[in-house]
Amino acid sequence: ISIKEERRKRNLTEKVYQANAKFYTVDWNIFESTTEGSNAFAKTLSTVLETGLLELRTAIRKGYITQDTVKFAIPLNSVLTVKKEKLPALRKKFEEFLKSLNEFNEEDGSKVYLTLLLLPIFETRR
Repeated sequence: ISIKEERRKRNLTEKVYQANAKFYTVDWNIFESTTEGSNAFAKTLSTVLETGLLELRTAIRKGYITQDTVKFAIPLNSVLTVKKEKLPALRKKFEEFLKSLNEFNEEDGSKVYLTLLLLPIFETRR
């Protein structure tokens, strides 16, 4: 990561960080099965989503979102119902898909942002 922006607020310096990697995932095993671990996990997920939103707002503010870009956008909010034992295979499919996108990566191309959250929610059935 690198510092994207610094803002002075009285005697404090606020730093906004940006990921430089073309592709990265978080190893969720680093989060402990404690309240603190759960809070850190939730904060990390929130940061991932907020970063995507920040990039979108920046692109809008700079006038980068046009009719030409909108026609290629794919807004998606989907809920799948998956058996717990199939989750590792689903995750693997997503990881393979994301890695396959590298073939489109070109230094002189336009930026294409993808923010994805694959999060199983285990509801307790009563």
